[in-house]
Order: sequence, then structure tokens, then C-alpha cells
Amino acid sequence: MTSRREIEVRLSRRGRAVLAEFRAFRAREVETVLQEMSPSQLAALAEGLEAFQTAAARLGLAVEDSGHERSADIA
Repeated sequence: MTSRREIEVRLSRRGRAVLAEFRAFRAREVETVLQEMSPSQLAALAEGLEAFQTAAARLGLAVEDSGHERSADIA
């Protein structure tokens, strides 16, 4: 059930394909950057991301780690 202030948006098959292509592109970019980082920099990044996730959880905000959006974001 939705209210008048809510709308449901669904991607077309083509939209899903474009989104998948974009995500793959971004994943390759992130991988390239991570490969340039030293082990100590990667450790610091991991520590910072864990702190971010902990802070988000304290605020009641879910931080997805699966790489998939929540159904409320994009159906």
C-alpha cells in the first residue's frame, strides 16, 4: 500500500542493463584504485569503513554490503 506521497519506480529491461553496465564500470574503477593503494592504506580504509558501518548502525541506518540496492530504493 502506498500513500499519495509515494510512487513506485521500476526499471525497464534496458534500464536494468544500463544500470548493470554502469555498476560493472564503477567496480572496475574501484578495483583499479584499490590496486594502487599500499597494504597499510588498505587497512586504514577497511578500518574507516567499519567505523562508518558502526556509526550508521547506531543511527538505525542499514548499510548494505551485498552491492544490491534495497527494494525501497529501486524495485
